[in-house]
Amino acid sequence: MIVFENEILKLNELSFEEFKCSIEKQNLIDEKYGLNDSENQNDSIFIEVMNQLINECDEGKKNYMLYKMFQIILKDENRVVGSISLKNYYKNEKGFYEIGYGLNEKYRNKGIMRGALKNFIEYFFCNDYAEGFYAEVLKENPPSSKVLIANNFEKVDEYEDLYVYKIIK
Repeated sequence: MIVFENEILKLNELSFEEFKCSIEKQNLIDEKYGLNDSENQNDSIFIEVMNQLINECDEGKKNYMLYKMFQIILKDENRVVGSISLKNYYKNEKGFYEIGYGLNEKYRNKGIMRGALKNFIEYFFCNDYAEGFYAEVLKENPPSSKVLIANNFEKVDEYEDLYVYKIIK
């Protein structure tokens, strides 16, 4: 279901069944939504983590309503180029979700994620779905930190290998 659209991109919220399908068979989701081949570029670590989440949801250990996946569709190519996901409440702080995001490599450093994240946050804040968001970023990934800072996140914590950013409505 398209939850946001502007002149450059669309955010498509996946149902749990679509999410499961997108991990291994993105071409079926592409066909369902009339998209060009998204050249599924999920790496093995992403697939492993997502499959673990799917299994925990299937077993009733986790609630998919707190683990939503949104695909980023680049309109001029009509294809999925990345995703943004909710990853449950951050450290059980109700109303504050942890988010994760990724962009296929050939679309990085073009401002796409900065814009997608901006629209994602606006959508959740305008509809009163969240009080705020947290994001953890590996220190070795400065471009990701720049995306968060450009979207008004502030660094609130630091660990050996990562930074923690937060934005409040």
